[in-house]
Amino acid sequence: MSRASSPARSGAAEELENDDIDIEQLITLMHRRPLLWDKFNPKYHDRILKARLWEEIYQDIYFSWEQCSVVEKKTKR
Repeated sequence: MSRASSPARSGAAEELENDDIDIEQLITLMHRRPLLWDKFNPKYHDRILKARLWEEIYQDIYFSWEQCSVVEKKTKR
């Protein structure tokens, strides 16, 4: 399993502090949402829908995403 990491950020939720992301999981989650990568998808340019899909991915990767502050979320995006 591949993992990428970056320096921890203070004040983030427990798993956000570690900042490790399972790259394989991220790829799988993105693959399930072709709107994010398929330029031929009619809704590819829908920024609102893309933001919603990214929010779903964040929730799947960071289990306490909903409890994070706006500032903490911005540092992860």
